[in-house]
Amino acid sequence: MTLQGIKRMTKQGGTPVILAMLALVAFGCGGGNDSGGGTISSGLTADFVASDSTPDPQSITMQQALESGSVFHVAIRVTDVQDFFGAAFHVTYDTTKVHFDLLDSSTSFLRDGGIDPNDLDFTYLAQSGNIAITATRKQNQTGTVTGIDVPATGRDLLVLDFHAVATTLSASSGISFADPREVCDSTQPVCTPITVTWAGGSVVVH
Repeated sequence: MTLQGIKRMTKQGGTPVILAMLALVAFGCGGGNDSGGGTISSGLTADFVASDSTPDPQSITMQQALESGSVFHVAIRVTDVQDFFGAAFHVTYDTTKVHFDLLDSSTSFLRDGGIDPNDLDFTYLAQSGNIAITATRKQNQTGTVTGIDVPATGRDLLVLDFHAVATTLSASSGISFADPREVCDSTQPVCTPITVTWAGGSVVVH
């Protein structure tokens, strides 16, 4: 399926009306993790390394967050982007080496300003080493939901939780962004895409 634009909604009489959508995957959107490999081994140690640990302006990158044994967390970090309203993208990984557990949006900058939770959409579906993710604000009936100016120091859009299931030996296993992917501003009724650079990372499992 092709990139159609970011998922945006407005409320008319309490009923969400989709104004434009990003077609993420042919099998649709939902929540859940990938199947298999769910057992966490205490004998493995995972170390995530960002491809770009000093992100450029106008970028979305993966950065190392908390690590503990085989469990590791990858922050999806936005750096120096003005009027950030939402994003949709894919993340790919090797299911023989790592298992995806959870998407954590609790510290997302999209929650700034005491926004109504009904005006947020964090959706993901993990299948066969591919996570389809939507993280966006939704416009309300009065049009008062704004984008976020993300500073040059960077802020986290969300965090992805993984755990290792097998050693990578002396090599590393990539965790990457994949198409389709798009970032949008708060322009109505159809958002304007924001150009960003993307950088993933890799994990070494001992």
